[in-house]
Amino acid sequence: MAVREPKRLAAGALYDYAVRSLARGSLTVNELRSRLSRRAARVTSVDEVIERLRSAGYIDDARLAESYAFFRREYEGFGRHRVLRDLRKRGVDSELAQQTVSSTYADADEATLIHQQLKRKLGEGYQEKPISEPKKVLSLYRALIRAGFSSDKIVEALQQISPDSDWLETVAQHHDDSEQEVFD
Repeated sequence: MAVREPKRLAAGALYDYAVRSLARGSLTVNELRSRLSRRAARVTSVDEVIERLRSAGYIDDARLAESYAFFRREYEGFGRHRVLRDLRKRGVDSELAQQTVSSTYADADEATLIHQQLKRKLGEGYQEKPISEPKKVLSLYRALIRAGFSSDKIVEALQQISPDSDWLETVAQHHDDSEQEVFD
């Protein structure tokens, strides 16, 4: 079955399409530009529509980044690394994303956020039930890394609920080394 090309839109219809897209959910300028580029009859219409939306206050990456970071921290309990990675992936300027995440997490206690994640995953009173299975501990470690927390804080939290988990420090060191290679 052949993939149908989307209908190409003139500037006015492209603007309406953009407003409908934004009504469905917040988009970064980059995400919106990508959507509009696939539908625009003229390439120059994309910049015109984006500028018009910016002027009207319909799109603002700084405002989106602030609300996104706040929501991800407060309601989903994610760590700063995850939120920063997600903002960059959505096309928010790297410097803006870094500033936003820094200010959003300025008063956040990472250990508290980690314990909240563990409570979600393991249930109330999880600290009274030691975990002795290395596979389970490693699974929790990986989940917390994906959630955006630093490996040293994760190790501290997991060592509180898992006897004989000194081996976690080796796992964390290996993870930190491989992360450093990615950024070098």
